[in-house]
Amino acid sequence: MRDDVRRRPADTFAAREPRTPEEWDAYYTARWQWLRAPLGQPRGSERDKHEGSAVHRAVFDAHGAVLAVGRLHLIDAANARVRYVASAPACRRLGHGRTVMNVLEAAARRLGVRRVYLHARRDVVSFYLRLGYRATGAAPALYGTLAQTMMEKQITPRR
Repeated sequence: MRDDVRRRPADTFAAREPRTPEEWDAYYTARWQWLRAPLGQPRGSERDKHEGSAVHRAVFDAHGAVLAVGRLHLIDAANARVRYVASAPACRRLGHGRTVMNVLEAAARRLGVRRVYLHARRDVVSFYLRLGYRATGAAPALYGTLAQTMMEKQITPRR
């Protein structure tokens, strides 16, 4: 990540689905590097059975670098789950995570979803609280060791 990314104007970023094989590779690599590699997990642990039917979003800079990622999948017609939300370490606290969540929630509304669920690592619970999520209890520990909190948010669908 280049140091100048912190100084770029917001209009040089785009939140969208990856389009090319190279963008998809960068998207999954970012998910692994930021979320799974720090936990000692192998490549492949950044994916699950919902990839093909999920809504994927990333924030790309003007040069195509991935700055933040996130994914939403339907549980049923009224409920969805957000997973794999992360920002590049050099880009944290710049609003890219909020942007990813906003575009995922907009996609959920278009799909008719009424409630979004997620499991938050303890160090990011306050981020989700600021976005209107509420903590509902303890979630299963990630890989049996990393504490998580179950969170949810009611949204109004736009069909």
